[in-house]
Amino acid sequence: MVLKPEIDGRTSEQEVWTIKRVLQSSFDWLKGKNPDPQSNHRLDSEVMLASVLDIDRMRLYLDLDRPLSKEERERYRAMLLQRVRGVPVAQIVGYRDFYRHRFSVTKDTLIPRPDTECLVDAAIVVLRRMEAPKVLDIGTGCGCIGISIAAAIPGALVEAWDVSEEALSVARANANRLELTNINIVHSDALSEASYGQARFDVIVSTPPYIPWNERELCAAETL
Repeated sequence: MVLKPEIDGRTSEQEVWTIKRVLQSSFDWLKGKNPDPQSNHRLDSEVMLASVLDIDRMRLYLDLDRPLSKEERERYRAMLLQRVRGVPVAQIVGYRDFYRHRFSVTKDTLIPRPDTECLVDAAIVVLRRMEAPKVLDIGTGCGCIGISIAAAIPGALVEAWDVSEEALSVARANANRLELTNINIVHSDALSEASYGQARFDVIVSTPPYIPWNERELCAAETL
């Protein structure tokens, strides 16, 4: 089996496809399909292959000579085909690593971005000066911000709001996996004054969607 879809089936099954060979082949193929220098095809290849093999990325480079089974190659090839169609890697593998934890993501959630970790860092610095602080995470999505804060500050009480039931389901699953008891994930509209009632919060965090609808078609799928 050949990983490159356009020549699938032309290579003898006796050929050995090691991790090293598969990574190089997929990197070259992705680069050929999308030569944009801002695209990190090597990282994409590593993340998808690590997901197929159920290992971390570092392990790939410790086992470069490990051959892949036919089933593993087929699963990886299917991921490559999704990637060239523009599907974000996080949606392909079903997760994104963020602030020391792994978060499930779906098409119903935004994909956590590395620069958002700076927001979590800043919030934690402030919250560590407080006793039993109350935190509100608006538009929680997969829960990455609120959950990261709740995990880092056990004495904090975090509320995570979203108007999407589908996103809330993902956030609750992420919180349950970490067995957190200091976060409450609820359906609530932050634009409605009635949502707040008598509640008071020491810190409010949020990374709401900020791209105008008329510019969405100009953005890469990972940005949306």
